[in-house]
Amino acid sequence: KQKDILVHATPVIRRLARRLKINLNEIIGSGPKN
Repeated sequence: KQKDILVHATPVIRRLARRLKINLNEIIGSGPKN
């Protein structure tokens, strides 16, 4: 398994990503903690 990187996401977003089978490590953020 790929090493997990710290992703700044709320629990709701993590749950939604898990439900939609989206890997948050592959998403490029647009916020200040990007």
